[in-house]
Amino acid sequence: ADVVEIETWCQGEGRIGTRRDFVLKDFATDEVIGRAT
Repeated sequence: ADVVEIETWCQGEGRIGTRRDFVLKDFATDEVIGRAT
């Protein structure tokens, strides 16, 4: 099975608040295969 790396970070958007993004990357190719907010 492929190893999938999930990156997550919180980003401040000032008055809008905090947005959290998730990026799914294929660990072998370092290709971004998915994104969620």
